[in-house]
Amino acid sequence: MGLRVEVTSNSNREPPLFGDTLRVTLRATKPPRDLDDFTYDMIVAATARCVILNAAQSPPIKFVSLRIEGEPAYKKYGGTFATARFRNGPRKRIFGVY
Repeated sequence: MGLRVEVTSNSNREPPLFGDTLRVTLRATKPPRDLDDFTYDMIVAATARCVILNAAQSPPIKFVSLRIEGEPAYKKYGGTFATARFRNGPRKRIFGVY
């Protein structure tokens, strides 16, 4: 899909977080030519949400600092997100596919 996720860890600590924050970079490089029913924007948004949902499963992670690299339009999916509301999974389906 042209996406790559990179987690920055603090190797001096256990767990290797920055305080209570997990730092993640999502690189949206180049979309494939054929996406069928989904836009690349939707795929980037779903991937960003999956990063947050997965991080929320680890109790020491209270926040996810998500940076999006790629087209300027994708940066809207980045930011710092509290994980508490995601501990039990998504509250509603946003993308309609699971």
